[in-house]
Amino acid sequence: MPVEVIPPPLPPLTLFVVNVKTAATVWVEISQNDKVSMLKKYTMKKTGKYVLRDCPALRDNNVVHLVDRRDAPGEMTGDEEATNLMVLLIQCCVEVRGKRMVFLSEAGCAVGQKVWELFCMEHGILPDGTMPGDESIGSMEDPFNTFFHETPAGQHVPRTLFMDTDPSSKHEIMGPRSKWRYLYSPEQVMAYKQDCRSNFFEGRTQAIEFHIVDEMIDRLRKEADKCSNLAGFFTFRSFGGGTGSGIGCEFLEALREQFEKKVIFEPVLYPSADYSSSAVEPYNCLFATAYSKSVCDLSLMLDNQAAYKICRDQLTVKNPTFYHLNRLISQVVSACTTSLRFESMINASLVEIVNNIVPTPVYRYPIISLSPVRHASRHRHESFSTKDIVVDLFEPKSFLCDVGPTLRLNRYLSVCVLLRGTDPRYTKGSNGVGPPMQAVDAMQAINGLCNPKASYRAALRFLPWIQSGFKVGVVGVPPTIPTGGDGKPCMAPSDRQGCLLANTTAVRTMFLRQYKKFLELFYHKAYVWQFIEANGEMDMFYEAKEIVRSIIDDHETLLQQCADQESETSALELVGATAHPPEPIVDGENDQRIAQQG
Repeated sequence: MPVEVIPPPLPPLTLFVVNVKTAATVWVEISQNDKVSMLKKYTMKKTGKYVLRDCPALRDNNVVHLVDRRDAPGEMTGDEEATNLMVLLIQCCVEVRGKRMVFLSEAGCAVGQKVWELFCMEHGILPDGTMPGDESIGSMEDPFNTFFHETPAGQHVPRTLFMDTDPSSKHEIMGPRSKWRYLYSPEQVMAYKQDCRSNFFEGRTQAIEFHIVDEMIDRLRKEADKCSNLAGFFTFRSFGGGTGSGIGCEFLEALREQFEKKVIFEPVLYPSADYSSSAVEPYNCLFATAYSKSVCDLSLMLDNQAAYKICRDQLTVKNPTFYHLNRLISQVVSACTTSLRFESMINASLVEIVNNIVPTPVYRYPIISLSPVRHASRHRHESFSTKDIVVDLFEPKSFLCDVGPTLRLNRYLSVCVLLRGTDPRYTKGSNGVGPPMQAVDAMQAINGLCNPKASYRAALRFLPWIQSGFKVGVVGVPPTIPTGGDGKPCMAPSDRQGCLLANTTAVRTMFLRQYKKFLELFYHKAYVWQFIEANGEMDMFYEAKEIVRSIIDDHETLLQQCADQESETSALELVGATAHPPEPIVDGENDQRIAQQG
């Protein structure tokens, strides 16, 4: 057979490579639903390998046939038709060809600015979008182009959309004092002249009356057309305000309707336990939690209070501001997306992360931790190995959400460990970069946590009916630590960094905390008139309360089932490994059985 199909290399992301053994004319037939939609001709005069491009098959995941043709397309004989080579486009080769980041509300836009600044620093992109030393101008084969669109002129434009009803957010992003104002296109920043008054129903009303959601979907659709194959969306928003909760829910419903097969990854800024910017935060939070329950594939739980505590205790910042918090959160987002933006041998794609973290759609609220996080002056005195980072990731102080002191008493459903950086045991090469961290070291550290030898450390405990499987992703690119206004790094520089996504029943603490605050307000019907005035209904309060209560009950049911099964297992271990389960003790027989055993 004159044409041999070779699996596509990863990366670069190309359609496919053909190895021509004899000079031939190859026709690429693209078919969908048994109908030929396109026939493209490639003439290969010499033997060798050829990369076939400019073919829209990647966009629709169609079936591609490579046909050795020397005649016109209509003159194919039966024997030639039997020699067709069918190539199924592999999803893992094209799934990262486009990610869209959407930032809603003032908090989401503030985080988004720091996220894109960090992305640009990590990939060597200047504030005007140019990339010095880029030898592949106009090419989309670079891994980081999953988050950037490269123009023919060589400018890298983020694949993003900012939206806030408060016009001040747009001024901060595109204003004359913004250093990164030339990075974005004006169409990527949306702002209006009236905020949502920290009211969920006001946000929903504005989203419908002012056609905010329709305009957002239209702009996202234009951005999606620039992707060869859109994989999913990142949406950043706050649950405590009116824009993030009200407009956010309407937008996510429309996004799910328009892109029903795409992954929606949602980092959520949950209200703090002790600090509040508005008295009606519990109302907005409960509505946002209830009415976005079935529209996202994964909601990453973040908490300002936990971020404040990390900045104060580990970064030794006496009075943390939103600048410090946003820098910290941007490091978390960067750590979560390293395998999507850099080449790696052990990859953890967006779909793989969701599939490994979320066993069922009900339990899609993982918590996240980051390590190491230390003051800039301590990098000379502390050096974290792979084991140290993995152990520190599971410490309660490293999590960016406040789940209370009962983290170790809860059970894990699934865990994903994402590592980046170089291995300290090997010397660096001529390029100044050493070999990447080893996944074997991470697995050994995890096994040590699951089966600790020290009596003072409690073992990581999973649900009894779930095997303690871990997803580990490794990227050999060290983290980038940006500097602050004083020229000093915001945290200690390090050649290694780890991020943990943990799906645990401890997340119910966050829901329960806001649920109690909601009941305290709703019992006295405090501020309810503001929501009724904004086209809300009393029945929606009761409906949201029941939905959030069901989320809490689902996690508590898991714990109850876990307790029942673990108690049975303990009884079996006491009787013997091969013994049958003990018979149930009837009332009145307990004293007699104890006497017989004595």
